[in-house]
Amino acid sequence: MSKPVIVCAAIRHRETGVIIASPRHFDMIAVGVIEVIGKPLEYWADAEQGFIDQFGTFYSREDARVIALEMGKKPELKGTLFSEDLY
Repeated sequence: MSKPVIVCAAIRHRETGVIIASPRHFDMIAVGVIEVIGKPLEYWADAEQGFIDQFGTFYSREDARVIALEMGKKPELKGTLFSEDLY
């Protein structure tokens, strides 16, 4: 099995575990999916922001940062991982 590769930002609802993936956290794509799901944006206010890999596994910002560093992304990367750090 290949190593995980962080592919995009994601938000995960803390109660339901539903994950929405998009290029950036709460960008127009994520908000569009939220609208289709039919829950108000406030329903997602407490969602965990993180990232997914090529297998669809969700990672916290901290865990995704470790993987991003292993991928060779921005060796100076410190602290919290943001979606713009991937591009």
